[in-house]
Amino acid sequence: MTPENEKSIRIALKNILQSPQLSGSARLQGFLTYVVEQSLLGHPEEIVGKIIAQDVYGRQPADGSDNIVRVDARRLRRALSDYYATQGSDDVVVIHIDSGGYVPRFEFREGDKDTQKPDKSRLAQLRIPIAAIALFAAALLVWAIGRGIDFSPSPDRADINVQGRAVQERKALAEKSMATLQASNMTAKASEMLFPIADVELQTAALKLFEEAIRIDPAYAGGYAGAAHSLSTLAVLAPDLKQRQEMLQAASLMSGTAVDLDPTNGWGISSQAWLAFASGDFENATTLANRAYLLSDLDGRVLNFYALILLLTGSFAEAQKISAPDAPRRDAGSHQANLNIHGVASFHLGDYETAVSSFDSAIASGAPVSELTLVYKAASYQANAQTAEAQKLLAELSRTWPVFQPEAALSKFYASHEHVDTVLVQLRAAGWPKDK
Repeated sequence: MTPENEKSIRIALKNILQSPQLSGSARLQGFLTYVVEQSLLGHPEEIVGKIIAQDVYGRQPADGSDNIVRVDARRLRRALSDYYATQGSDDVVVIHIDSGGYVPRFEFREGDKDTQKPDKSRLAQLRIPIAAIALFAAALLVWAIGRGIDFSPSPDRADINVQGRAVQERKALAEKSMATLQASNMTAKASEMLFPIADVELQTAALKLFEEAIRIDPAYAGGYAGAAHSLSTLAVLAPDLKQRQEMLQAASLMSGTAVDLDPTNGWGISSQAWLAFASGDFENATTLANRAYLLSDLDGRVLNFYALILLLTGSFAEAQKISAPDAPRRDAGSHQANLNIHGVASFHLGDYETAVSSFDSAIASGAPVSELTLVYKAASYQANAQTAEAQKLLAELSRTWPVFQPEAALSKFYASHEHVDTVLVQLRAAGWPKDK
């Protein structure tokens, strides 16, 4: 390694140590500094769990030091991923700590910056041709308009691009291994069961499929991310604190593994967001959900959980926007659950006609429906002074799900009971018994 490269790496290290991701953690700062310096000194044999624990943390080999190092390595990988996804996105040097070890890997993303500078003389030569092309394009546009030719893009072009990206991703998975492709297929099937969100049996079935995907390919991150989503939902629905804590712990392990395996995949970050929500950390949940969206803005699963977190924490306008029916999205494995989310967000915004229309579209398109679909649609009707329609739906709710308790179900998910009351007021106005 050249002295210039070593200098660049140390500058990169300094920037990371001073970043918000690491500035508040002396342990992670020490960990990263140690492994980078040992690597630069040419001592990769020193970069193993027991030695790191001794040299960085002052731990002895017999006191569980390897576990501590593994946990901090996972935290460090997440911090590095976060840093390079935000303020470090333009850094020349990227420091990686790959899963399965602690020896750093250095990626130089740019060469000599002088070679990137534009050639002014070449630009001067291009000025006249560019001007000529611009005049020709303007003349062509006038000619086309005069003959009624429409140059606007096809309304289906965005959908075609989305589908094309999905095909490319499947080809890439197949090239990696058929086991990975099959694990991806299994994950997609399981993802279809993540909604309706309050169905315990469905979430349990989804979890089993995600676990099967993990068995088929233990290196595929999607199975772990999906399992973390199901486990977090089951934690929210758990009947007692002990089960809730067990589910959250299991979800944390699954989510951590997903991010370790594929730190820049939005579905894995989404599992962290939903875990944070299930744990009551609503602010962090929103931050992580937004990060997942920035990484995978067309993944229907990511969009659904982002919109859901926004909805349940009271950001109704943002939830309505993210779940909009006409927003570009790749909905493999989600069956347009966004339509129900869009309906609920519209209800809370007082746009009752749009809410009913969204629920009708969800039903017509085969999107997942449940007790809550009837609850929100009835509440929307009642709020729009259509009491007869609301009462018909509540009668159907009573016949189909006679033991369903709306307040108990809604209270498990909303961050504020105020929003639960908004729904219950309309149900009671339509004649729904107060004790249900």
